[in-house]
Amino acid sequence: MAKMADIQNKLRNAMKPNSSETTEKAMNAIINNDIREVVINFNYDSLNLEKSDLEELQEHEKALLMQGKSLNRISIKIGEHLHKAKEILIKTHRDSFMEWYEALGLKKDQVSIFMNRYKLALDFPEAKDIILSLSDRVIKESINKKNPENLLERVVRGEIRTAEEIREIRKNISAGAEIFSKNIEEAQIVGENYKIKIGIQKDVIVDKVKAITKTDRETFEKLLKIQEILKSME
Repeated sequence: MAKMADIQNKLRNAMKPNSSETTEKAMNAIINNDIREVVINFNYDSLNLEKSDLEELQEHEKALLMQGKSLNRISIKIGEHLHKAKEILIKTHRDSFMEWYEALGLKKDQVSIFMNRYKLALDFPEAKDIILSLSDRVIKESINKKNPENLLERVVRGEIRTAEEIREIRKNISAGAEIFSKNIEEAQIVGENYKIKIGIQKDVIVDKVKAITKTDRETFEKLLKIQEILKSME
């Protein structure tokens, strides 16, 4: 336990910038705030505000969005520290990463969002500005394993901006998969039905051929045509 405590202390110190107070304030701000949405679908016209009040409210909106982007820059940096700390811990203490970040007051979901935002910034450096503007909810939804393969690329290109859009896409994919599976099952049933029907017809044909008693040229030619038809079905 003493060794583990020593590792935790070293890693805490490694995460501190020049001012520990600044780091603490930034961490608290990130943990306690969820104001990261860049696109606000809000109908200001419905408020019937005075022009001056409306302008001031919109200024507050811009300020909050700016602060949200600043927080996300710190979020990427925290994700980097968490990633590097994990790499150190798994060398000799594979199961201690969660214990370590919980000692810092972090929760599993928070750590996941920090680390995945950092990973996105590494994987798509050209899209860093978009990644900075993504809400925590979008980050969380965008890494869902049930998402279609190209969804993450659409997110970092800015084509998808909200968690609701991602959930709707996933829902539609799931519904489509169910319909496809049902169609396959129905096709299999139809195939099985034809297998039975064909079996019956084969027996009927064999019985009809066996029952032929005529030995003239016309009968011979008809049998040759039947043979050609059967050959084309092989």
